[in-house]
Amino acid sequence: MQAESAQLRFLIGSVFHDVTRSTRHGKSRPRSLDTLTRLTQLVGSPIILENYKKEPATTMADQTESLPAASSSILQKLNAWGSNAMPAMGMATLIAALHTRPVQPLPLFFAPALMFSSYVNVAGYAIDSAGMTAAWSGMYVLLALRGRRLAARGKSFWTPASQRTSRRRMETAARRGLSIATIGLGTANCVAGGVTYGIMGDRVAEAEARKERNRWGDQDQE
Repeated sequence: MQAESAQLRFLIGSVFHDVTRSTRHGKSRPRSLDTLTRLTQLVGSPIILENYKKEPATTMADQTESLPAASSSILQKLNAWGSNAMPAMGMATLIAALHTRPVQPLPLFFAPALMFSSYVNVAGYAIDSAGMTAAWSGMYVLLALRGRRLAARGKSFWTPASQRTSRRRMETAARRGLSIATIGLGTANCVAGGVTYGIMGDRVAEAEARKERNRWGDQDQE
């Protein structure tokens, strides 16, 4: 009895060593079945061996097949964001709310540009609208970050000298939160619009969808 238990422990250790060595080479099953066959003969469970033989071998290449699918799903989400008209309009609204009082002409210029980009999207040119939104949003984010750096030094970047007010009034918690939200939305618009315009955009499919929609009634006359 002691000899059988010692032999069983030895076989279990051999199987564990075989599995560990084969796993390092990218496989999830041992290379040879000799040790497992001896173990199942000793235990008296040949069903384990049959189930083990039927189980297909999986390699590291099979486990990495899901990585391209995950990256493609991320690109699809970014493409859906970039081809939508609402992010540009939402950022224009935030810019108008943040820079209207006191009036700051330079950042307010981005609001109508983003509104026009949203209109172009609604008109059926989503790819061009995505490029415009990415460009205007990225430019605003860069200028806003530059303005925050200058504001930390006590200088004003957005507000003209004739309309400058107290620093306490310009640095309320609501304005800081709104500024952070605007910069975050602009960053998302820049990345998603760049993906739609440069990677995922299909102008042929867009033209066909625009003809099928026939928003302006031009196809009926033809």
